[in-house]
Amino acid sequence: MNKTIDKVPLVQVQGLKTYFYKGKGILSKVFGKGLRIVHAVDNVSFSIEAGKNFSLVGETGCGKSTVGRSILRLVEPIEGKIFFEDQNILELGKGEMQRFRRKAQIVMQDPRSSLNPRMTAGELIAEPLRIHRIKNSEREIQDEVAHLLETVRLSGDDAEKYPHEFSGGQARRIGIARALVLRPQFIVADELTSGLDVSISAAILDLMQDLQAQFKLTYMWISHDLHMVKYISDHIAIMYLGKIVEIGRAQDISEKPMHPYSQALFSAIPSVKPGQATKKIILEGEVPSPIHPPSGCTFHTRCPRKLGSICEAQIPPWLDAGDGHHISCHIPLETLRK
Repeated sequence: MNKTIDKVPLVQVQGLKTYFYKGKGILSKVFGKGLRIVHAVDNVSFSIEAGKNFSLVGETGCGKSTVGRSILRLVEPIEGKIFFEDQNILELGKGEMQRFRRKAQIVMQDPRSSLNPRMTAGELIAEPLRIHRIKNSEREIQDEVAHLLETVRLSGDDAEKYPHEFSGGQARRIGIARALVLRPQFIVADELTSGLDVSISAAILDLMQDLQAQFKLTYMWISHDLHMVKYISDHIAIMYLGKIVEIGRAQDISEKPMHPYSQALFSAIPSVKPGQATKKIILEGEVPSPIHPPSGCTFHTRCPRKLGSICEAQIPPWLDAGDGHHISCHIPLETLRK
């Protein structure tokens, strides 16, 4: 089912599947013996409205970063459709993809590993301008680099520094400036505040909001930080083991999650209001391997509300709770609402 939650989608993902193949030796490559398939993203669908914030949330290893990389074709899906402005990017050739990359960029989770340590900040930001031949002269390039550094609240003098000379928060800003240099419409922000203290995280989020208004950006946030997601998002999708299990407006999901997995995630958020502490839902067992995902509902091995054999044998239907709120579950909607 394609769950279109927005009226004017900039990005539409339909039935996306991205698998990775693991195996050693000639037998696995030629005959498939010993070949293991990692179901990283398994039949994911959603849409993102222009100018909005869409967040993909879940435990480490659930496939959310792979979704972001698949949308930008940094990894190649095996099945599905990805529409950007009504154009299926999986059908684009090399030249068309280069033009598409001017419209869609990513800020990587670990800026130090994604920034070439042998290049200065200025060279890193200027590189896309040279590749896409946007600026005609070196003076124009240097002026644009200085302008972007100031835009992300750094100094123009920082252009001469190397990545190891920046703090974690500053390195994130270099990654943001590099993503902005081509003036994209859409940015995937992969764990942008991960590893930063509270004050630096707040400053980065404040910067991203200002940039969104200034450059008319659409964001896809990939995060496990539910506090941040509640604050920044217009819509939220909850992922578990390569699948979306709940999707809808941020307010609906954060205030009254309905899928048992979503309820467990949000129950872990400490309450800041006296007398309003929520009871934590402790999930038993470990997350199954994406190489051998459970049959039926992939969450049934840990679900505290499992109905029985139907959860083990059948893929759950999509339940429509209204206003774009959908839940993938065998439990009747009336029961989930309680």
